[in-house]
Amino acid sequence: MRTEVSGVTDQVTRYGLPGAAMARLREQARRLRGDHEFVVTFYDVLFTLRPELRPMFPEDLGAQRARFGDEFGTLVQALGDPEGFEQRGRALGRRHLEYGVGAEHYAKVRDVLVIAIAAHLGEECTAEDREAWSTAYDLIAVVMQKGAVD
Repeated sequence: MRTEVSGVTDQVTRYGLPGAAMARLREQARRLRGDHEFVVTFYDVLFTLRPELRPMFPEDLGAQRARFGDEFGTLVQALGDPEGFEQRGRALGRRHLEYGVGAEHYAKVRDVLVIAIAAHLGEECTAEDREAWSTAYDLIAVVMQKGAVD
């Protein structure tokens, strides 16, 4: 596992997420974590732009929204702890596989997440922030997909 954790660290460094960009993402994630309106926005955008994904979710989204809101912030915060990030991301990937999530779904959700974050944060979310969120999401998706094949 150490080699894979080092690989995650290398990816984070290569994409420039440590430093100012990572600090901004963490601060934004702290504010968004548990923010019910952000989570509602995310699912509204998801089902508007990707209606084909709606059947993968329960009719009542209450518990799903709570899980997403919690996991979102926790996973972003864990980016600074490669070993913890790798473990949490892989476990999340295994759970998503049980829900029927395949590799093709990850890219579809990336743009939705960035749109929802930008919509919720407004002008505070700069073009650089949106790019950093896309990069962070891609990294999270890679680790989750590794977990799905473990």
